[in-house]
Amino acid sequence: MGALWNYITFAGSKGLVFITTVILARVLAPEDFGLMALGLLAVNYLSKLNDLGIGAALIYRQEDVEQTADTAFFLSVGMGLILSLAVFLSAPLIAGFFREPRVQPLLHILSMTFVISGLGNIHEVRLRKELDFRRRLIPQISQRFFKGAVSITLAISGFGVWSLVWGQMAGTLAAAILFWWIYPWRPSLRFDLDAARMIVSYGLQVGLFRILHVLYKNIDYLIIGRRMDALQLGFYTMAFQLPHLLIYSIQMVVGQAVFPAYAKLRNDRNALKRAFLTTFKYVSVFCVPVGLGIFFVAPEFVDVFYTEKWANTVPVMQALAICSVINSLSANADHVYKAVGRPDIANRIGLVRVVLTVPVIWIAAGYHILYVGVAQIALALLNAVLQFVVASRIISIRPSVLLMTLQPAAIASIIMLAGIFVLHLQIASFEPLPRLIILTGWGVLLYVSALWLMDKDIFHQVRAIFRKEENVL
Repeated sequence: MGALWNYITFAGSKGLVFITTVILARVLAPEDFGLMALGLLAVNYLSKLNDLGIGAALIYRQEDVEQTADTAFFLSVGMGLILSLAVFLSAPLIAGFFREPRVQPLLHILSMTFVISGLGNIHEVRLRKELDFRRRLIPQISQRFFKGAVSITLAISGFGVWSLVWGQMAGTLAAAILFWWIYPWRPSLRFDLDAARMIVSYGLQVGLFRILHVLYKNIDYLIIGRRMDALQLGFYTMAFQLPHLLIYSIQMVVGQAVFPAYAKLRNDRNALKRAFLTTFKYVSVFCVPVGLGIFFVAPEFVDVFYTEKWANTVPVMQALAICSVINSLSANADHVYKAVGRPDIANRIGLVRVVLTVPVIWIAAGYHILYVGVAQIALALLNAVLQFVVASRIISIRPSVLLMTLQPAAIASIIMLAGIFVLHLQIASFEPLPRLIILTGWGVLLYVSALWLMDKDIFHQVRAIFRKEENVL
């Protein structure tokens, strides 16, 4: 199963991210992370237009693959050049919007990421289309390694926020080079107008969805950066790191694996329904206990790994952990819309989310970053209800079926939480490190034991997946 290699890539790359984040949190100031977050906002927004939905269109199209890939490559490179120029020229305006002139030179350098990534996008997409997630492992992990190594080296040398900028550039360049090496496909000088029209027609909808998605996911950063300052944004950014690392990233991992699979099942709604429920089940089994676990151990985690200077991140991290769990459960629906050729549905839902999110986060940011985290929970709940209602109609799933699928993870997590709470009262006088280790180990033991008693098939199915992968290898 291609998802397994996707998870291995995820575990390796996120492990490197965790190590890098812990080291940089101890070396750099919160304001440095805030400035970098401001610089990455424009890049993150426009990065979703970098392939103009070209990658999704290439995965969706099952005919004339080579000719379509050649056309897609030139469209991707051209879009990368346009976006790089757009960010470079608009850097003064972006810095003025945030009332932070130090962001302008950062954007001038970060703008080049579009050109670099555009050169390797189609190689990466073709690996996903072929469900060859094993070969994606080296470029993906190497990107994190080079980004972390360069950032840490420069941070220790006193480069401040520039260590984050040059680390970002190093990781992007390494990934592009390695994708060309890992996947020895070379585009020919063919540009088919019919293929281009199909790519643009389908890709525009996916590109619009991605813009709405990233706007929805990053509107909190945008508003905090505007209404507060780089210091508060730095605290908020760091609070999001652990939930993003362990929960939200699962959405991207699962999406990369299931969208190509869903696309192949688009003409068999029963098979698509089964695939959707299976994905929902395994995402819930992982994300629900992890999110609730983060909520309980956040004080110990921040104290041990980030040090006391990041204490303001604890309550925000707890709120964002709950929010990430809710989002992880509902994100699978978006891939169904794209797989059945209806990305416009995801766009309509995305537009509704943005319209609701902007005023709520704007008001919350006028008080405190914790209020923003709490507002995110409320918005995530509304979005989840909307996503499940729409997706259930497309593939005919009753709400009771979704609840039954969620039941093993929910009950096992409740048992885990009760056990952690009782133990926490008993060891409250311990130092943060042993308290963190004991609570984490006890929580894992309780959850796995409860899940085993309720649904042994989950463990058998996971073992079968591993055996299948070993046989393939």
